[in-house]
Amino acid sequence: VVKSPASGQLIEVNVSNISYIGKVEDPMNFILCAKKMNIETLRSHQEWRAKTKTFNAVFRIRGGLMRATHAFFEKHNLLHLDPNVITTSDCEGAGEVFTITNLHKTEYIKDIPQTKDGKIDYNADMFQKHAFLTVSSQLQLEALCSGLSRVYTTNPSFRAEHSISNRHLASFTHIEYELAWIDH
Repeated sequence: VVKSPASGQLIEVNVSNISYIGKVEDPMNFILCAKKMNIETLRSHQEWRAKTKTFNAVFRIRGGLMRATHAFFEKHNLLHLDPNVITTSDCEGAGEVFTITNLHKTEYIKDIPQTKDGKIDYNADMFQKHAFLTVSSQLQLEALCSGLSRVYTTNPSFRAEHSISNRHLASFTHIEYELAWIDH
């Protein structure tokens, strides 16, 4: 790094040696070389998202929004919490839930424990009951609020609706808050 002799820039990098660590074997089919890329393609190549202009911008905007969100709630004396995202409640029927289980560690469905009526026996599962990824942290925040007064979360929420579209998110950041003992 040296002081730049050119106007309009303070410094520049002078390179004296380049070491090639690999090459793109088929540049015509390398996804990041494409002039335009369908966002659907990135569903199966998440490691490339931040290298695209669209997702680079999305992640930077999201980072700025999260900083502003935390600053706002901190200014109003709310405590940031991360309630569990694993729950046994579907939070007032807020949406389709993702089931989580460790019963599927076998490759054979016949080996999954069942009740007498043929349903999955969640008593044999880790939580000993049917458990889900949360669709909302509201119920946990309400309980936490009773002891901590002013709380909020930026927890992820999960919705399992059967839809693959540009308007559907299976996981998203869900800002929720609860305040106790307010008079105005």
